[in-house]
Formats: sequence, C-alpha cells, structure tokens
Amino acid sequence: MGRRGGSEDPLSSHPYAVLAAQRLLPVLRNAGADAAVRAATVLLAAGCRAVELATSTPGRPAAVARTVPLADGHGRPR
Repeated sequence: MGRRGGSEDPLSSHPYAVLAAQRLLPVLRNAGADAAVRAATVLLAAGCRAVELATSTPGRPAAVARTVPLADGHGRPR
C-alpha cells in the first residue's frame, strides 16, 4: 500500500521509488567511460535498477549516453 492508500507499482520508474526499492545506490568512479559502462552493465545484470556515475569519471557524458539504452524504462537490463 502506498502512503495514500493506493498500491505502489513495484516496477515504477520514478527515481525515488527505484531507490527505495533498491535500498542502495552504487556510485561508480572509474578511470574512463569504457570502464564505467562495463561496471554499470554488470550491476544492471545483477539486478540493480539505478547506478550513479560520478562526475569525476573522465568521459562521463559519453558513458551515461551508452549506459541508458542498456536498461528498459524500469531500470532492468534489456
């Protein structure tokens, strides 16, 4: 049951719902975009629905662009 009496969608794509269900947020700080994408791919395959790529990761924008398509709208690996 949700806070307002409704049921919550276990596959919600709302960021707060994803984080609450996951209960942890892996923060990746990698040497480059390729390493970040590999690490994020492993975490998605392991069941994580949210992963943070640290802004200190060189090539972060490219890594984010390459990682987002790896998951469906609910954060599950495709």
